[in-house]
Amino acid sequence: MSHNADSEYWVPDSETYNQLQKLKKFVDFVVCLPDAYELHKQNADKIKELIETINQPETFKDWRVCLDITDWNVQVGNGTGIYWKKWSVYFELGKLEIESTDEILDEQKFSETYQNYYGCIYFEKDIKGERIYLDTDIDEFIADAMNYESYLTEGLKY
Repeated sequence: MSHNADSEYWVPDSETYNQLQKLKKFVDFVVCLPDAYELHKQNADKIKELIETINQPETFKDWRVCLDITDWNVQVGNGTGIYWKKWSVYFELGKLEIESTDEILDEQKFSETYQNYYGCIYFEKDIKGERIYLDTDIDEFIADAMNYESYLTEGLKY
């Protein structure tokens, strides 16, 4: 999707823009993991370009970068605990979301989502609520993702 420069989108101030540039480090980290697909590696430079030009609404395109760890056994109901831990950044429909969550299966086999980190920036010009919400610094989100191996267990490893 392409938009003209004087569109319905907000342009981030320099402080916000500089904060968002940190996300390129997350992209680089994810695509350098041993399990990253060749297609993901090929798309990384384009995504980093889109982050670089996030202050230019005419360049907006939807994209997503995720690091997921799963425990297939718990996910299908054999056992309890964390079955899916993920770190994701995505830009869709003029909204950037940064989140880290744990999906947990309890003893009654109910699934619950625990949010470890959440950030959201609305790029639409006219919004009703808060434009920028980051519950912690982007650096902390990236550092936690880069420390993913500390969350690995016998089951939570895929």
